[in-house]
Amino acid sequence: RSVGWGVVLWTPEPSVIDTGAVLAISSESEIQDVYRYADAETVREIDRWRVRLFLDRQQAEDFAEVFSGLINIYGYAARNGLPVREAADTISPRLYRLREGEVVKVIARSEFPIDVGAYTNHWFQVITADGTQGFTFGEFLPLFETSDNPQVEADRLRRYDPVLLRLINSEWRPQYYADMLASRRIDLTQMTQEYGLTVKPHRKDELESTG
Repeated sequence: RSVGWGVVLWTPEPSVIDTGAVLAISSESEIQDVYRYADAETVREIDRWRVRLFLDRQQAEDFAEVFSGLINIYGYAARNGLPVREAADTISPRLYRLREGEVVKVIARSEFPIDVGAYTNHWFQVITADGTQGFTFGEFLPLFETSDNPQVEADRLRRYDPVLLRLINSEWRPQYYADMLASRRIDLTQMTQEYGLTVKPHRKDELESTG
């Protein structure tokens, strides 16, 4: 018998279906914890936690339209022990604690930011990689977008430190360099290669080309 219509919340890797797809669910197995659906002439299975089930096709399609803006949106825990709660409330029971760097699939966001202590951010409804579904406050949940493996992308983003890169790519010289430039009095003995500023003598052909 037909079970209903499902919207794929997080497609497995690799997969023949996309996140956000609407499926006609033909049957389910509580023992294997899967839904079955037809793909052309092939009956396929998908974990039940990866699908949100609706009894009516129109309800499934309406949800899929709203969910379409979050299809490729993920988040990762910016600190160890970040809780996934039963409801969008700090006093709600904890269902799961995320490891630092662990990825979750975002499936919904609160309409407005909420004040939690000194922070103001959204609550996000998320799914963990083992199927736990709950709510996480967004202050320590950086979001990112990818159509590839989300854990690989999260690991790459965690290695990227814009402050460190800016420091590395900047030129740093002692204050007396600025003082020499300001006074227009250059002491060549204080100009060293260590700080990236040296006297480069012109070659003869360069001098002739410049007149």
